[in-house]
Amino acid sequence: MKKIVLLSMFILLVFVGCNDTDKTAQNIENIKLPNGYSYKAINNRGVAVEGQLGIYQIKVFSNYEETVNPQSRHHSIVVTMDDKNSEEIPLQLSYIDKTVVVAVYKDAQLVGQSDIITINEDEPLTIVNVTLND
Repeated sequence: MKKIVLLSMFILLVFVGCNDTDKTAQNIENIKLPNGYSYKAINNRGVAVEGQLGIYQIKVFSNYEETVNPQSRHHSIVVTMDDKNSEEIPLQLSYIDKTVVVAVYKDAQLVGQSDIITINEDEPLTIVNVTLND
């Protein structure tokens, strides 16, 4: 009986606990990706960089899979839509000189995205303008 329970727990761990699909946004159901950008940008804790502006969810994507650096400082992104600003969204500083795209979702549907943005080391804050398509 113990062997069956242990085997069941092992199988559950393999199929659920070790599932690594959260690293990229390609595997998220019902969400369309910005073209060419499939990796969620992260902060220095390895948490996906996201924000909120009213009813809209803001996500930041990169074409580069970054590794977590707990000692990294942050670069901030502020998203502007319809003359309103999001809170500062912290992005791991290792994205300097790399490109990101800000995507805006409403009810899990992509309703707007930014141009491709290069994170500049000389600027501690990047303001991103997004025009909504909804």
